[in-house]
Amino acid sequence: MGLPEAFSKAENQPQYAVFRMGATEIVVKDFVPSDFSEGTLQTLMLSLYGLAAGICLHGPALLLRGKGDIVTVTKLALLYYFSGWLLGCLWVVIAALLLIDLLHLRGWSLYGAWIIVVVIPFYAVLLRSYFAAFSEYYSFSKKRLFVASVGGAVISSVLSPLLFMPILYLIIRFEPLWKTIL
Repeated sequence: MGLPEAFSKAENQPQYAVFRMGATEIVVKDFVPSDFSEGTLQTLMLSLYGLAAGICLHGPALLLRGKGDIVTVTKLALLYYFSGWLLGCLWVVIAALLLIDLLHLRGWSLYGAWIIVVVIPFYAVLLRSYFAAFSEYYSFSKKRLFVASVGGAVISSVLSPLLFMPILYLIIRFEPLWKTIL
């Protein structure tokens, strides 16, 4: 996502937003970035990503003789995404308290410490969780899961622009309606 007017307008003012996914690009005018940070929209987007991950991984996993059904793998993908999001939020808050408030790090020392304390451990935990959960579910080795994941990434790069960009556009375009409903 790109916000070409981000430096000239406040985040609570309407501006152009450019969403890119694969070869598809959608330009939305009157997009308010501060509304995007609200919990309901984040939950909807995270649900879409989890749904896409489950659907796109399932086909290659079945081709590699994985065992499982689409409903359960989609639930597992949603659980993985939401658990990762919760872990990430907690990790960032704890690291900010530790590095910024207690150790008073600033500048390059903060960047270096942030990578060592937050980025590397967080992604290590996410990758370990991903390979543990999905290789156990599909009943195959981590190497086969890696191959299935590459296949899922290829499928996702084709399907996501076709399926999920229109959904994203509708979510953003009809924001007042779904906020009223929810």
